[in-house]
Amino acid sequence: MSGVVQAGYAPSTGPDEPAPKRRPARWLLAATVAWAVLLAGLTWMSVRRDPPTVREQRSLTEAGPVVDRAVGELVAAVGDRGAVATRRPSASSAA
Repeated sequence: MSGVVQAGYAPSTGPDEPAPKRRPARWLLAATVAWAVLLAGLTWMSVRRDPPTVREQRSLTEAGPVVDRAVGELVAAVGDRGAVATRRPSASSAA
């Protein structure tokens, strides 16, 4: 063969080179981990140090007097019309 390309045939280019392996950018991974650590730290600090932002965020001890006052106002508003009679069980019926 004289090296002249024959009609209908593509010249040989040799073996294909493997595509370069693409690794994820390390800075992107580091930035993501840093962001997650920052958010976790700020969340922990907020939960531990910040006071409640609304009245409903109270502990049971703090909420007790508020609930008692609200129930008292409700009973006063209903009056005798909606009150349910309750009585303590007697000693003879408890046996």
